Amino acid sequence: TQGRNAVPGTVSGTLWVTQKPPQKRVAPGAAVALECCVVATRPWLLLRLDWHRDGERRALCSSRLDPAATANVSCGARTRLAWRPPCATLHLRAALPADSGRYVCRATLEI
Repeated sequence: TQGRNAVPGTVSGTLWVTQKPPQKRVAPGAAVALECCVVATRPWLLLRLDWHRDGERRALCSSRLDPAATANVSCGARTRLAWRPPCATLHLRAALPADSGRYVCRATLEI
């Protein structure tokens, strides 16, 4: 399984978004953790975070997150999102060859 981030750090308006690791190889059956950190230059109420694989329109995992509270969100049988401000980690349990691809996190501030 392989995850890539074409842009290590992206700035959009008042957001700085970084995704780590930029590339990762994982043996089938192993756990995968991909991190997305979001720093805003102004206060915000909610952050919508979506993880997409290979440019798919439908998000693999999506959540609205509070800037001050931690969260654990189940996104499926083998996928969950852990929010520890300012970073969210996508956890994939027991990776399969079909999980291979480019994973991208998208962050949108709700102010």
